[in-house]
Parts: sequence; C-alpha cells; structure tokens
Amino acid sequence: MLLSPLLSDGRRGYRFARELTSTVETKSVLLKPASRMPARGFCCFWEQDRSHVENEMLFPVFLKLAGRAVLVVGAGPVAASKLEGLIAVGADVTVVAPDVCEAVRAAGVRVHQRPFEPRDLDGVWYVVAAATPAVNAAVAQEASARRVFVNAVDDPANATAYLGGVIRRGDAAVAISTAGRAPALAGLLREGIDALLPDATTIDGWLREGDSLRDVWRSTGVSMADRRVRMAEVIAGRYCGRMPGCAHRIAALEGDRA
Repeated sequence: MLLSPLLSDGRRGYRFARELTSTVETKSVLLKPASRMPARGFCCFWEQDRSHVENEMLFPVFLKLAGRAVLVVGAGPVAASKLEGLIAVGADVTVVAPDVCEAVRAAGVRVHQRPFEPRDLDGVWYVVAAATPAVNAAVAQEASARRVFVNAVDDPANATAYLGGVIRRGDAAVAISTAGRAPALAGLLREGIDALLPDATTIDGWLREGDSLRDVWRSTGVSMADRRVRMAEVIAGRYCGRMPGCAHRIAALEGDRA
C-alpha cells in the first residue's frame, strides 16, 4: 500500500490495520476529495429494490444536503445519534415521532411529536427511519412512491440507502460500506484505514498541490491516468526519505501508465 509506511503506533486502529495489511493483498488507497463547499458532504451508498436481484452492488455517492429538507422518523437514542452528522453538513432536519428523547429535543432541530404521516415526505430529499420495523416499512413504502431514498437504521429490508463508516481529513473523505450486513465490520475497516492515513494538515497540503496543478494539467491536456501518476510523484517527493521502496513504487506506477 502506497501510504502504509506512514503508520503511527499512536493511531487508534493501528494494530488492526497492521494485521489487515500483513495478511491480505492491498492496493493503493484512493482518496475522494469532497466538493469544496462551506458544508461538508454526507456519504451514502444507494441501492434499488433488492428483492429481485441477488448480490446487487451499491452505488457510493457523496451528497450535498446543506439547506435541503431531511426527515428523521423516530426520536429515540438511535435517531439522536444520526442528527449530529446531518446538522454538521447543514441539512434542514425535521424529526417526527410520538415519543421524543431529551437528546433529540436538545439538538435544536424541528420536532413534530406525533406519528409519521405520508405528508411528512413532501419536499424531502432524504429520510432516516429510526423507528420500529413496522413504521420503517410504512416510511419506506411512501418514500419509494416519491422516489426518495431511505436510510432505515439497522433495518436493511426497509433501506434504500446505507450510511458508510467515514474517515475525514479536511476535504478528503473515505467511506466504507458492508451493504448493511455488518456495521461492526465497517467500523473495524474504518479504523484500520484511518490508521494508514496521514493527518488532515498533510492531506490538505496534497489537495493544495492538486489545486495548483489542475489548471495546468487541463490546459496541457494531461490525461486522468497521467494525473494520478503525477500526483503520486508529488506525494512521494515529500516522503521518499522515509518511505522504503519509494522509487520502486513510482516506477511501478509508471509501468502501469505505459
């Protein structure tokens, strides 16, 4: 793995990452920069109705929810745990539930203390269903008719979107999903990859390099494949002094490009 020499014994998840990378063949980590916007992106993995397709792959996507209506159905501790991420990206959150816990009341979002009604979905871009399976199913049915995606918490049968385990370094984000099968494993994978990545300051420096080079690459017609190699050269140029086999790795990338 290109970044594996940057491991630090003090990082949470290091031991898992070390064991993971020593027992399985790994590839270079690809960082997906989120759009440079005031609010950070919100990561989901979309799927269609899975009832008629086996082993259907999910489509990973980063959402801009700033200023957009998001409905949370349910107001217990699980629902409360989902609010922080939605608020952080600037979503316009409304919570609907007959019983509301104090953590939800303290979150500063709009709350309607009553059962879910189909009209709650009017104008909504995204839904979190954190109620009983029966209520989640009703929400999913109504949302499907409106073509609105639903993250049904710990309820894969009623979900059309899954939240991934997310690692952030400023505007760079890596997300991991297990298609709703094993959230605990997604958490372990997140910790392992988190231990492999440098800090936000370092990655922000790489992003600044990319910002300065992007216009040059566009104006000179540098292909996307070549940009990847040149970006790797920029990164390696800063770390070759303490990255064993660095020259060999860059040579391998050059070989792939050829």
